[in-house]
Amino acid sequence: MRRARAVELRSAAADTVFFVALMAVAASTLWPIYQTPRLIVLAAAAFVLGAAVAWAGALLRWPGYVVFGVSIAVFLVSGVALAVPGRAIFGLLPSFDGLRDLVTGTALGWKQLVTVDLPVSSYQSLLSPALVLLLGGTVLGLSLALRTRRGGVAVLIPIAVAVTGLALGPAVSWSPFAPAVTFLVVAITWMTWRARRARRRAIALLAGQTEPDARSPEPVSDRRGSVRPVIAAVVVLSVAVAAGVSGAGALAPQGARSVVRTAVERPFDPRDYASPLSGFRSYWSSDAVGESLFDVEGLPAGARIRLAALDTYNGVVYSVGDAVNDSASGFFARVPSTIDRTGEAGMPVSARVVVSGYRGVWLPTTGDVERVSFDGARASQLTDAFYYNRTSNTAAVLGGVREGDSYTVDAIVPSVPDDDELRAAQPGDASVPQPTNVPDAVATAVAADTQGLDAPGEKLAAVVEAIKASGYISHGADDGRPYSRSGHGADRIAELLTAPLMLGDAEQYAATVALMAHEIGFPSRVVLGFAPQAGSTTVTGSDVSAWVEVDLAGYGWVAIDPTPEDRPIPEKLPDTKQQVSRPQVVIPPPPAADDTPVEPNRPDADEKKADDPDAFWPVLLGIVRVVGVVALALLVVCAPAILIAGTKAVRRRRRRRQPDAASRIAGGWQELVDAGLDYGYDVPASATRLEASRVVDGVDLETLARRADAAVFADEQLDAREADQYWSDLVTLRAAWAREFTLWQRIRATVRLRSLSTPSRPAVRAGGRRG
Repeated sequence: MRRARAVELRSAAADTVFFVALMAVAASTLWPIYQTPRLIVLAAAAFVLGAAVAWAGALLRWPGYVVFGVSIAVFLVSGVALAVPGRAIFGLLPSFDGLRDLVTGTALGWKQLVTVDLPVSSYQSLLSPALVLLLGGTVLGLSLALRTRRGGVAVLIPIAVAVTGLALGPAVSWSPFAPAVTFLVVAITWMTWRARRARRRAIALLAGQTEPDARSPEPVSDRRGSVRPVIAAVVVLSVAVAAGVSGAGALAPQGARSVVRTAVERPFDPRDYASPLSGFRSYWSSDAVGESLFDVEGLPAGARIRLAALDTYNGVVYSVGDAVNDSASGFFARVPSTIDRTGEAGMPVSARVVVSGYRGVWLPTTGDVERVSFDGARASQLTDAFYYNRTSNTAAVLGGVREGDSYTVDAIVPSVPDDDELRAAQPGDASVPQPTNVPDAVATAVAADTQGLDAPGEKLAAVVEAIKASGYISHGADDGRPYSRSGHGADRIAELLTAPLMLGDAEQYAATVALMAHEIGFPSRVVLGFAPQAGSTTVTGSDVSAWVEVDLAGYGWVAIDPTPEDRPIPEKLPDTKQQVSRPQVVIPPPPAADDTPVEPNRPDADEKKADDPDAFWPVLLGIVRVVGVVALALLVVCAPAILIAGTKAVRRRRRRRQPDAASRIAGGWQELVDAGLDYGYDVPASATRLEASRVVDGVDLETLARRADAAVFADEQLDAREADQYWSDLVTLRAAWAREFTLWQRIRATVRLRSLSTPSRPAVRAGGRRG
């Protein structure tokens, strides 16, 4: 019997090794999501803790709900140190804030994983989903392997973990050949070993052995037969792996994969907001032109401040995507930590911004951002609401910024090519949406300005020089200058290029040159931002600007400012100026030429939210959240006591439901003995029932002891009603017995472990009780 037990434990240990190996391979699919050594520590701890819970449940025969409860307790006790290490006390013990973040991350972290830019590292509590997957998967899968007849189904748990990791991972194609091959090898080896073990047990049972796990000498022919499936599996696996690797090499995946993050609803979608370029003239209104928007320190001379990069043109407005087009620059994600700018050339910059009059969701930044660090009273709120797009190098804050908000931008201002390098440049390969409803005047102007030129870089330089030479500045304000219409729709662009006097401001010139650059073949976009005056740290409405960025091969996105210098506008045109006939274009109706200041960054949803006076539901939600956190803390504190009391309840239920009446009565007596142990009485392990009944003072247990002896040693079959009556009398006596103790003593007895321990108990004098 002892040998059979040892064999069974060895089999269970082998199942554990195989299963944990599969879980480790499955956990490798989480690496592209996190890419932090903390994931390795978390996975190792999850495997150890999960295996311990599964083994305890199997050895102690815990029911499923007890295993589940213990798993929850282990998760709460160890989860803060593993998944939210920054909130752990001394790096190990759970704190109140840590438990709150752990539970929140478990509930909401799944969606945040597909909205935060990868890798997420240990950002906030986003390691919580990984802990749930690995700890829960280990407990569930290993429990299936150790406690069910068809333990092979446990292999589905690592498969589910691997599929989840792939689904939550990056959209960039990657080929995990090594993990896939390793998973197949381990899985097939495990299933083959289990089949061979089952066959050996069946042979032992047919041979008449009492223990299915007992080993018996197998004939040589049987040994060879049991080895054949292993050899066949290895051969088939080798052929499959060779064919799979060869085929994967020949048909390597191209482009992006369809994963959850590519289909999830975006927390910040710039298409929900009006194009910020459409509000360009609002900064030049009499109220805003001199208003302080924000103060910035540490900005190098000549550096510009970015708000938004717009790459989609539909004949009406430049925007970040529209109802038809969905550009890569429109996908904003939360940035977990420093953005890797390794290998990028440029000048490091650290600029501090303090907001005063500026409002909007677009966050002023500069260069290629490495990190944005918020400070002040709203630092935590702004950090959670911060989103960034690496394609356009622009940032946004849900809800916008307001007066008093401050932050520091660490960035790299990229170096730009000189004029000769620009003329020699070739178009890059960046992908931008195809402009639509472009007026014919754009192609006509490009053809006229680039006559005799062949190189794309020379053509681009020529159109920029032509615009700067021909254009004049007018913001449409009443400042003594000729009036110019706002907007950059197709009709306004055609007017700019065909009117006798080219009149506009950065809004029109940037949009026009961006379309001309695209006509030449350069990917282009319009950037809205600010160009502060040299030596000034205060940015006002008059500093607003717009420029063009074109993608150059070998350089990336390069800024080009096509806005002419602000010079006097001639009252009379030169006689040599020839008016260009305006081509006929079919364009959608332009927006009304209204220069009234607008707030382009606020969607209708935000307006409705701001006008809603009903604050009942937010208050109720806050109360529910506080109550939930308090309840969770109480659950964590009381989890050990609940576990002990639950284990005793399960033991009592099992005793009361024994198949025969004598066993039920004997179990009832043992329940009384265990109660005495928990109340502090020392009952000798070798004592008879009558001897044990005399140890307890205060109640008469002798009658129940004699009835239990009579039931156990009776020759005839007992009626089930006698067992029911015995348990009914037991409950009545237990209630009377409990009244002999204080409330605190009864609670202490409920959570005491003496009756659950197995070592022998030393005998003391009768009636003695330990407190």
